[in-house]
Amino acid sequence: MIKKALFVLILFVLISPALQQIFGIVAIKPLHGSFTLPPKPTLEKLNWQEWFSGGFQNDFNSRLEENVGFRNYLIRILYQLDFSLFKEVHTVGVVVGKDNYLYENSYINAYNGTDFSGTHRIVDQSHKIQLVKDKLHETGKDLLILFAPGKGSFYPEYIPEKFLGDTDDTTNYAYYVRCLNEFDVPLLDFKDYFTRIKSESPYALFPKAGIHWSTYGAALVSDSLVGYLNSHYGLRLPKFEYHAQPVNDSLKYTGFDYDIGVGLNILSYINQPDLAIVDIDYPDIEDSLRPDVLVIGDSYFINLIRAGFPEAYFDNYQFWYYNRTIYPRPPDSSNNLKDYDTMKEIAKYDIILIIATDANLWKFPFGIIDELYNRMVMEDSSDKVKYYRDLYVDHLPLIFPENSQRFDRIKALLNKQGTINEVHGSYLDYLDRDRFSLSLKLIKYQSGLYRMAVSKAKTRQISVGEMINLDARWMVNDEKRYRY
Repeated sequence: MIKKALFVLILFVLISPALQQIFGIVAIKPLHGSFTLPPKPTLEKLNWQEWFSGGFQNDFNSRLEENVGFRNYLIRILYQLDFSLFKEVHTVGVVVGKDNYLYENSYINAYNGTDFSGTHRIVDQSHKIQLVKDKLHETGKDLLILFAPGKGSFYPEYIPEKFLGDTDDTTNYAYYVRCLNEFDVPLLDFKDYFTRIKSESPYALFPKAGIHWSTYGAALVSDSLVGYLNSHYGLRLPKFEYHAQPVNDSLKYTGFDYDIGVGLNILSYINQPDLAIVDIDYPDIEDSLRPDVLVIGDSYFINLIRAGFPEAYFDNYQFWYYNRTIYPRPPDSSNNLKDYDTMKEIAKYDIILIIATDANLWKFPFGIIDELYNRMVMEDSSDKVKYYRDLYVDHLPLIFPENSQRFDRIKALLNKQGTINEVHGSYLDYLDRDRFSLSLKLIKYQSGLYRMAVSKAKTRQISVGEMINLDARWMVNDEKRYRY
């Protein structure tokens, strides 16, 4: 009797995936992430040619494996075992920290400074931001930079030891803060602010299993932004009321506060302490009091959009996601910014706000400043001379350490009244060598760039090292398009 029961049980286990695939007996949660599931296997491609070539069998088998019953549940079991036993995850670029704090690699790189884009690029971009800001101000518009905190720099104490490097001031964040202050560019630094209030905040400013600032943290940012706009731009925007209370268990595992956790595709949930749910009561504001604001940057602004902040405080606004697409997509219009004239769009707004977290500062300010500089500031060849003379004469210590060989070389050319072309040529020689070295380092440490290099190497049938060198050279040449 026991043998028969065991046989029936084993038989049921073997055929249950097929029954599930055909009849969908149990509702299975889909997996989260970016992937394409092939369609279910069919006999549509069955013909003599496909059969004898083996094409039909390979296609059918691939589709069958990807659509087998209980597949998603079985994957979650495997991922759960790897997570619970070995602290390993199958989500690309995610690191499990101490006490199960989740990070993305790019935020650890930003904390360590391994994604440093170089003093030359940061000084150049900061200088251009200043000049674009002054040009915009002449037309009655203002430019504001906002730095969001990154999870790696906010919670360095939970980063696994093997991922920690020798941190110093050569991070993109530290050098941008120094340069933007030097060039008198208005900066809202929420990385510094969050660090200062971290120990006294009643609720978590960053969720344990999320990568963006928490719902509560986003409310503090919105409140501070209103105060800044009023004090610096003479606006009279009324403050909003918000009430925070501890979040119940069911909400700890949803939305932006759990945006990494949901992507792990495991069975259990990662406990998230000290999260808050925030009820915001926005005031009714006259349209005449509300500015028109263009926001350009990364996903940290999406928290504010979902909370309804821009609709409440801006009369007309758009969010240019990484300066590539419009989010949310405009009704009945393209969301691809290549379909629009940047200058015509800029003209619609009073304030241009550029936002970035520290993990994205290696590509900040997302190409928008180079484009505006080209079209607003750089009018003829004399502007080129003025730009670089100002840069080398007044700000050379920002580019090269004083008394270094490079500093002395440029200084000597300036002292002997070398032409701007001589000075600039020497500068570009140093710049190209540094940019190539930094690009190599960036590709190796940025998981997304490295995966692309591996994929392209396989397609071209060359080594990964060769492909990384080609990509680094392309990055240097691409940057040259914005030099003068």
